[in-house]
Amino acid sequence: MCKNSVGESENIHQLTMKIKLILTTTVFILAGLSSCKDDCLTCPNNEAVVNGQCECIGVFFNGVCTSEAELLSPNNFSGPTGASPDEIIGYISYADTSRVLSPTEKLFDFWDGDIRLFLIEITFNRANNRYESYCSISTPRDNGKQYFSSLLSPIGMPRADTLRYYWPSAYDYNGFVTTTYYREPPAGQWAKHYTTEIDEQTCYLRPYIKILDKDVLRVTFRYVTSDEVIKAEFVRLFQR
Repeated sequence: MCKNSVGESENIHQLTMKIKLILTTTVFILAGLSSCKDDCLTCPNNEAVVNGQCECIGVFFNGVCTSEAELLSPNNFSGPTGASPDEIIGYISYADTSRVLSPTEKLFDFWDGDIRLFLIEITFNRANNRYESYCSISTPRDNGKQYFSSLLSPIGMPRADTLRYYWPSAYDYNGFVTTTYYREPPAGQWAKHYTTEIDEQTCYLRPYIKILDKDVLRVTFRYVTSDEVIKAEFVRLFQR
């Protein structure tokens, strides 16, 4: 009987030691996991660990986290051919959802989103005594598809700091048009205009640009009908 008691005591002792070893190992593993929670977590590019989770530390644009350098890279501009990357300047306009908007401002589908804009270096055309350029925008529409517009300084005001919508008559009444229409089927498909319906009329998005500083633009977007009636207006600031 004593022998059995001794054997049981040894079994209990061994079991206790195993439990202690398991508990010690578990605590050690948990402590290790806790200590490396932030250090061991791998995040995608342009993201970092914040409070134990990956968060975007770059620019979150149209659902994609990217760096500002990548976002505004001239390589992402697919406007009219002939422009050198050195001539293209990238700007970003961050959404300000705290603004109190007028009813017509909410007609712009990008009022609560970021906008990316590219501006070609402005040149002076001696033939018409006006400054000219063209710009491209990417908004939340069509998953960020780019639209572009030709720009001229106003007649009688050959100033490089003021540019407004201009396009040859072949594209009657449009402001911004798709940049990639010539690559999309069917062959020869006409450009897609950036439009919206207001008061049962088709209105075309047009840009009016004021250069406030070498790194800051003020862009007035207008929805205008084919007979030149302004139906809505919205202003955004862009930073280089």
